[in-house]
This record gives sequence, C-alpha cells and structure tokens, in this order.
Amino acid sequence: MLIKKFLFAAFTASALAASAQLTTNLPPSPIVQFWGGGRHTMVLLADGSVWTWGSNVAGKLGNNQSSANYSDNSFDSYLPIKVHGPNNVGYLNSIIAVSAGEGVNTALRSDGTVWAWGDNEFAQLGNGTTNNAWTPVQVSGLTNVVAISGRAYHTLALKADGTVWAWGWNGYGQLGINSTAPVLVPQQVIGLTNPASISAAYTTSLALMSNGTVKIWGTGRKGELGQGTNTSSSYVPITVLGISNVVSVAGDFQEPEALKSDGTIWMWGWNNLGQLGNGTSFDTNLPVQSVNLTNMIFAGVTGDRDNCAIKADHSVWIWGRNFNGQLGNGMTNSVPNPFPQKMAPFGNATVVAVQTPDWHSLALEADGTMWGWGSNDHGQLGNGNTNDAWSPGVVLWPVVAPAPPIVVAGGKSGNGPFQLTFTNNPGTLFAVLMSTNLALPMNNWTTLGTAVEISSGRFQFTDPLVTNNLRRFYRVRTP
Repeated sequence: MLIKKFLFAAFTASALAASAQLTTNLPPSPIVQFWGGGRHTMVLLADGSVWTWGSNVAGKLGNNQSSANYSDNSFDSYLPIKVHGPNNVGYLNSIIAVSAGEGVNTALRSDGTVWAWGDNEFAQLGNGTTNNAWTPVQVSGLTNVVAISGRAYHTLALKADGTVWAWGWNGYGQLGINSTAPVLVPQQVIGLTNPASISAAYTTSLALMSNGTVKIWGTGRKGELGQGTNTSSSYVPITVLGISNVVSVAGDFQEPEALKSDGTIWMWGWNNLGQLGNGTSFDTNLPVQSVNLTNMIFAGVTGDRDNCAIKADHSVWIWGRNFNGQLGNGMTNSVPNPFPQKMAPFGNATVVAVQTPDWHSLALEADGTMWGWGSNDHGQLGNGNTNDAWSPGVVLWPVVAPAPPIVVAGGKSGNGPFQLTFTNNPGTLFAVLMSTNLALPMNNWTTLGTAVEISSGRFQFTDPLVTNNLRRFYRVRTP
C-alpha cells in the first residue's frame, strides 16, 4: 500500500540564540521562587518554567547532561538555562513551586504531582530506584501535593489532606517514619497532620503548626531538637520546647531558625561559627534569640552555617560562616561571625527574599533583579564566570531571541521511514508531534520524540514506517 505522509511544521515558543549569549538583568518572566543547592541555583518563573545554573554533577541542571564530579566543570552552566522536560522532550512546565537539595532538584506541578532530577544515591528522586536522572522524573505515588521542601539528601511533601510524606536519606530518622530504614518511595510521616508549613534540613525536618508551635524530628546531637538536652535522635515528630507564636520556620543546616510574630528570630542547635547569631559560638539545645534582629519580616533558608534575614525596611542582615565571602561584606574569614550585621545596600535596596543556600548567597529585589555573592567555582552566581564574589553582583539572563520561521526540507512518500529536516536557533529543543487527523487539538497529538541537532542550527527527526496509516501529519514545537 502506498503510504502518503504530509508535513505540517508549527513553532509555538521562543528560543535562545545560544551563539550570541546576549544577556540582560531581568529574566524572561518574573521570578516566583528561587533556591540554591550544592554549588548550583534554581529559579521558578511566573510562566511555570524552571531555570538552573552552576554545577551539573549528577545531572542536577536538568538539561540531559551530567558532570562526573565537582572537579569536572565540563557541563556546568555559568548562565541560567531552562530545565528540559521529562524524557528530554521540550521543557518542564506548569510548575508552581521548587526546592533544591545538595544534588537533587524538586518541582511541584500545578496538577499536584512532584518531579525531581539529579542525584539519586539515597533515593532522593523517590521513584523506586537509585539511578540518577538528567531530566525530571515523577516521584512515585504522590498526588494532590500542595507544598514541597528539600534540603541536603531528603525531601518533604505536604498533601491537600494534611498528611506529610518524606523520602531520601534517612540516616538520622529525618523522614519521620519511626526508623532509619532506607526507602525508595515516599512514606507518610508518623503522627503529623495539618501543619501550616514544612521545612527539610540536613539531618532534621521541621513543621510549623497552625497554633504557632514547631514540630521537629531527626538528629539532636547538636541540640537541634530543642529539648533542653542533646538527644541523639527522634524518629517521629516532637514539639520544640520554649518557643511559640512562630510564623515561619527554616530547617537550615543543623541550626533550625524560627521567625516569631513579634519580628524576632530564634535559633538553636550547632553554633561553631556563630550561626545562631546570639553573640557566642556555643551550641544550645533550646531556642535562643538572635541579637540585633528586630522588626524582621523574612528569615531566609540557609545551607552551611551562614544565615540571613530581612528587616521591615528591606535591609539584609547576615551572620555565621564566611569562608567564601557569603556574608557579602567584601571579605572572607574562617572565624565565627556571631553578631548579625546589616549588609551594605545594593541595587535599589528593596530586597524581598534572601537565601544563603550552600557556599553562596542569593537575593531578589522588588524590581525583579536577582543578586548573588560568595563561592562561584561552578558558575552558581549566574554572572557568566567562575570568579568568587565577596559582595553582591547581579545575575545575568540570556536574551531570548524571537524565533525564526522553521524551514523544512526533506521527507519521503512511499513505503519506508519518513525523515524531516529543518533549521532554527542552535541549541533549541524541539519535540516532534504526529497525528493522522490534522483537525485534532494539539494536546491530542502523539509526541514521537525530540529532534536531533545534526549540525549548528540544523535539526533532523526520522519517523519509522507505521503500517495501516494512509497519511501522517507532523508538528514541530518547543513546549
């Protein structure tokens, strides 16, 4: 039978002219949320897309490439790049929240499903395996999720029914399942329902309750459990003593942080570098008030013993570890910095969110610009280079160029495979869709796969012969 094939090419999104690398201070869509992980950064934009930059160890940038280790910069990105879609088709979309760990990134989709990519040594991807993923894979068994939080090597998810689920590393009982047993898929946290918010840390997990109290589980060897003693561990949630009227919590590294309704910040746990901000470098197993911090409106998530917060006047305050210039005061040191200090104003001095995630720090201003400082050995500051910065500098975004029309060449009528070839901006991802009915809505078309860039700006895709079809229509698009 003669098989006739017709080609219909449609371009539906903008693409980056990678060779030019023109940059701007503003992203292509407003920033909704940002996270820093292990020498990398992740941002969620208002259009539902996710962008990453920095180290690509274990494929955590989500672009279907991977660096072997932190000594390998081969596949790092020094500027923001867009996270690819599952199975490397198109781009990840419809995301409403993100969270980053040491080597894994997690995203919550608008349909209540959770997706993750990167390192999976401790089953951080929650998909029933320990295989790394270079593009997003769906976390198994989770639906109706409304919030996520991931740090280090484990992740928490809050469902619409008020239950909390956890997966990943469980060496200190931080999954809250009454054991330290490893798990490959999400498990329900025992004895915890209807928290107002959740926050994963390094070896602990926290939940803020609607009555202003804080639940915690995991290790207590540095006093992190807030029980008045250095309890070894609690494998189920327990209430932190001596604190109430809390409005937000952050798990941080091994020093939980709580913002109270009166604008004060309270911390407890490890304090060898002054990360509790109470003027000392002694650990404490009960919450203590951080000094110099009043009228605070935001307590930032932190990574490795450097902490931050925002005052009502939008000034940024920072304290703790400064090995890599992450305090943003123009210098580095290896001694405790136990007194929170006000950062010198930068940009328009209207910071609305701040984070000190790992060995670098990040801030977002009201005008939409994002700033970074500290360690930059893998380009995690997003400024196009790998030079450390001891004071804030703006994140640079690739200019998204208007896409040229797709030029299609090639094809075959008759028995055998059909090959289509087209040209467009180099480095762009294209999904190839097929239908036997041109009138069908695009969401009913079948995705066949991704076109291969056979040379700079030249793309190709081959569709094997499928029998009993008189004709097949094709669309080419960037989702």
